Amino acid sequence: MTRIVRILLLGLIPLTSAATEYPATLGWHHILTISTPLSGKIRQIKVAPGETFKQGALLVSLDRRPYQAALKRSQSELQRLEASLKDAERELNRAKALFERTVLSTTDLQAAELAFNTQQAEYDLAQAKLTQAEIDLEYSQMRAPFSGIVLEQLAQPGEVIVNQCQITPILRIAPIQTLVVRAQISMSQRSRLKPGESLVAVIHNKRYEGKIEKIAVLPQITPGGSNKYQLDVELPFSDALLPLMGNKGTIEIP
Repeated sequence: MTRIVRILLLGLIPLTSAATEYPATLGWHHILTISTPLSGKIRQIKVAPGETFKQGALLVSLDRRPYQAALKRSQSELQRLEASLKDAERELNRAKALFERTVLSTTDLQAAELAFNTQQAEYDLAQAKLTQAEIDLEYSQMRAPFSGIVLEQLAQPGEVIVNQCQITPILRIAPIQTLVVRAQISMSQRSRLKPGESLVAVIHNKRYEGKIEKIAVLPQITPGGSNKYQLDVELPFSDALLPLMGNKGTIEIP
């Protein structure tokens, strides 16, 4: 009788599968270094470490006067060469007309063509320099490529940066639309998971539901010699998580 009761009781207990907890770390989705290919003097840094900003916000500005002057010089040079090019074109058209009437020699026609081609090349070069001057002026202001937070300031206003052999970093920023919990999982777990699936992360004794963003294709060899694959679980942004960046937690995998 006792054995029958035990069997009946076991039949009433629902079967549950315990989730496996994998050690994980809460981190930024990615970190971006703000810099510029230009050399110049930093005029202003508009944000400070820990400060958040919106996409498109001005973060850093160089002294723009040298680049504004270069742009004006390029514009003036292009206007001058445009007038010279029109003169050369008129001379070429006149030479062609005279040549057709056998009034002008082949040598003179070729000289007019050469003069026009030379002016055209100089005009094209000046146009390229103007485009570069416009790009340089744009690069003298560094704007936020996304909404995020400033992690670190690496330069100061008034500092002169020389970006010839190596780019000088100015700020390190990270997006805050989403955060990422990263863990190392085994090959067997990797084969069962797919990007987009929901998983639960436990950070500071609180549970957060997220979605698998990606799973590494290539393994990392652990000190013990086993292969592990990095699992990235994306979490929605929460102000409560910001002070916990870098903290350890777990990811629950059914």
